[in-house]
Amino acid sequence: MMTSGLIAAVGGPQLFIMAKDMLAPVPLAGAYAALAVILLVGIAPLAAVRLPRPERATTETPKRRFAAFAALRRGPIRRAVGIAAVSQGVMIFLMIPTPLAMIGCGFSEDTAGDVIRWHIVAMFAPSFFTGFLIRRFGAQHIAIIGLILMIAAGLAAAAGLSAIHFYGSLTILGMGWNLGFIGATTMLAVAVAPSERAAVQGLNDTLIALVSTLCAFAAGMVISGLGWAVLALIGIAIVLVALATMALDKTEPALTHI
Repeated sequence: MMTSGLIAAVGGPQLFIMAKDMLAPVPLAGAYAALAVILLVGIAPLAAVRLPRPERATTETPKRRFAAFAALRRGPIRRAVGIAAVSQGVMIFLMIPTPLAMIGCGFSEDTAGDVIRWHIVAMFAPSFFTGFLIRRFGAQHIAIIGLILMIAAGLAAAAGLSAIHFYGSLTILGMGWNLGFIGATTMLAVAVAPSERAAVQGLNDTLIALVSTLCAFAAGMVISGLGWAVLALIGIAIVLVALATMALDKTEPALTHI
């Protein structure tokens, strides 16, 4: 899985450069069409997978079905889900409009694609040692460092519109996402009981997808109406609110080691 991210970092931007003008004069439409083709190709091996159906419990009650929502009342689970959602959401919020912001500043599509390439490398390359850092310093500490790196990425983005600002902010953003998201995932894994793991993980993934969708739409509105610097500052504000909420959440001891 980690290697696939690095492959995407190399192949994805190159595919963008090759396909972006295929449906001219609509800008960048060719790149989206190429992505759609790749996703359709990816369905083929999945369609061939055959997994045994799990036995369904016949005694499942409505209360048990909503146990995942009740689990959010527990501090460690609430913090883990919150950090994961913020990490993914802010990463999407800053990354999605980056090519548009760069092209609007006069950079070429090739340069914008290269920035995204290094962003993706920074997202996945640290995974080869993130697990060691979590074992050494604790999942929550690593996750918080990831959020702090995201603040640094926002500051770098708001500081200027040169190539070094875009490269630096998106690279730091990728590293921050890696530490924040993997740290939060580890926090969640050790905070839930085996009997509730599937339900809580499903709720966690759903909330992350919802936050990502909202941030993607919000990014478009902010970048078109308020500009890149304001978008970066909003991203910083979101992370600061998350850190403040964690600091005030004293319902249960924080997880520090696994």
